[in-house]
Amino acid sequence: MKNSRRSLFVIALAVHLAWAGLAQADLTLSDNYIFTANLSSGGVTEAGYYISIGLNISPSGSGTTATATQISGPGGTLCSFTLNAMPSTAYPNDYYAMLPYNYEYTGQWRIDATWTDGNQVQTAYTLTHVLDHMQQLPLAQSFSVSTSTGILTPMLSWTGYDSSQYPSGMYLTEGNNDYWLRARVRDASGIIYWDSPNFQTTYTSYMIPESANLQLNQHYILDLILINREVEGGIPRTENRAHNRLLYSTGGLYGDMAPLDGDVDGSDLAAWIAAGAPAGMIVSAFAANFGKSTGQ
Repeated sequence: MKNSRRSLFVIALAVHLAWAGLAQADLTLSDNYIFTANLSSGGVTEAGYYISIGLNISPSGSGTTATATQISGPGGTLCSFTLNAMPSTAYPNDYYAMLPYNYEYTGQWRIDATWTDGNQVQTAYTLTHVLDHMQQLPLAQSFSVSTSTGILTPMLSWTGYDSSQYPSGMYLTEGNNDYWLRARVRDASGIIYWDSPNFQTTYTSYMIPESANLQLNQHYILDLILINREVEGGIPRTENRAHNRLLYSTGGLYGDMAPLDGDVDGSDLAAWIAAGAPAGMIVSAFAANFGKSTGQ
């Protein structure tokens, strides 16, 4: 009888410890980032120059909040902003804030996260690298897309970057891996759907592969990103980006793709999506460079 009671006690204790282990998942922060972003004209976010701050948080979703607080900067007043959850296929645990560029927002930031689950509360923090060498990178020239390689595997093309717009000290080479390109696909609302590996700045075309898993009768944003990252002593010093974007449809009903009022903005984008675009329909680069930038 004593052995039976002891066995039951051991089983109950094991179940309790197992439940406690499951309930007390660790709050984990990873891959924090801060970078400048030069966004092309048109779209949900207005064209302009921004600073993006964020990270990945697990567990994410309800019960998880995050705040970024500036801990060093050139200004006398340090700022604090709430980070918004922006889950996507590529980055399901992304939290970020996008701020109009202000020199006083540069420097280093501390990101604090809190996860609440019933009576459990966990907190954690991480520090970004110091953003102290900003460059407003230029946009690619003659950015366009072709369906000659297939509607679901479109080919992005561009003619390079205007050398007269190069920031001081910028060289589009891969000698020190300081600059590279990335192709990105977003859904119609601007959420990141797929990212390519990084590739060299000597490229002037890039095919979206089958692995991106584009679907028929959908609307996407095709994005070419120029990225500059400086590293000192193995530690990132600063990062800058420039985004070119195009509205792309893989099928649907034909719609009037002209700007509603002569100037492309978010209302035009909504109207185009509501009307539908023909297979492979591409709005011109000037009319459809899309300025939405979510997180990474």
